[in-house]
Amino acid sequence: MERLLGNSSTAQMEITKIPRLLLAQRWRIFWFTTAVFVAAVVVNFSKPNYYTSTGTLLPTGNQGGGSALGSLASAIPALDLMRSDADPTASSQLFPDILKSDVVRSRVLAASLSHELSTQFEATTIGQVISSDPIEAMKALTSATRISKDKTTGIVSIEFEWTDAKFAQLVASEYIKQLDAFCSSERFARLDENRSFVQGRLLETESRLKSAEDSLMQYREQNRNYYMGSSPELQLEHERLIRKVAEVGEVYSLLAQQLEMATIEAKRKKPVVAVLDTPIIPQEKSGPRRLSNIVQITLAALLCAFGAVIFGDYIRGYMSREDLQQVDKLRSDISSRVATVRNRITLRKKAQV
Repeated sequence: MERLLGNSSTAQMEITKIPRLLLAQRWRIFWFTTAVFVAAVVVNFSKPNYYTSTGTLLPTGNQGGGSALGSLASAIPALDLMRSDADPTASSQLFPDILKSDVVRSRVLAASLSHELSTQFEATTIGQVISSDPIEAMKALTSATRISKDKTTGIVSIEFEWTDAKFAQLVASEYIKQLDAFCSSERFARLDENRSFVQGRLLETESRLKSAEDSLMQYREQNRNYYMGSSPELQLEHERLIRKVAEVGEVYSLLAQQLEMATIEAKRKKPVVAVLDTPIIPQEKSGPRRLSNIVQITLAALLCAFGAVIFGDYIRGYMSREDLQQVDKLRSDISSRVATVRNRITLRKKAQV
């Protein structure tokens, strides 16, 4: 019990000793914190202002003009191959991945500058402004770009941060432009592929329809007395040939409609990307937050100084008198050597003069 009381009283004495210890080392704490404060001010004010331009895209889905016809064609087994898969590039779910791809970023870097920016930066492309090295330009573009998607609304945001506001707006706009160009080219390629496929099926079905019609015509010519006769076999065969002509004719009509719709869709230039907010030239800087950074760094330095003083005193409490004497001797040796080096540097400068 006495040991516990002794330990608690010792701990209380150690705690009450801290303010006196900090007060005794106040000048060291002050100069250390001041040095860190000055360094933080110099570093933060040497950094240029950064400007962020933002563009947002509305969510889009896979909706095609031939959806009604596709549902009608699905009822006919012969037309199952006519139904094309949904265009993946028409969905905004893939927009973030497409924007982060090397294909789009390479096109952004290769995009031309406006005359004003070209004169200002003495460059012709976006990549030349960012870096003369293509690999470094790609890395810098990636680090300066932030692409996100809202999980609730599905809205895609594109942010680009740079030291020049007009250049930031240009790059953010170029991202949207290249995204639309990529999705449109993929869309038109798929539409052209679908149109070619339907056209081939139409020619094939036309040949089948002609063959069925020829078979029906030949049957009727061979059985001219069919209408006057009453043979069940002849009637059954005649009805079968009529059904075949009707079935192939229906397939041919649907394929002809699908081909016409595919041709119209391929010629219609419908934008794939729906822009909600067009990137504008930012008027206010987005960084650096100089005051906040300086305050945080200064407070961190002050806390570190407090901790170093307290920890140093704690270590000294466990060191013997001989250890303390060795530490003092080492400190004096370091001070004398530093003074010697300073004197030599001073003498050298005087000799050179």
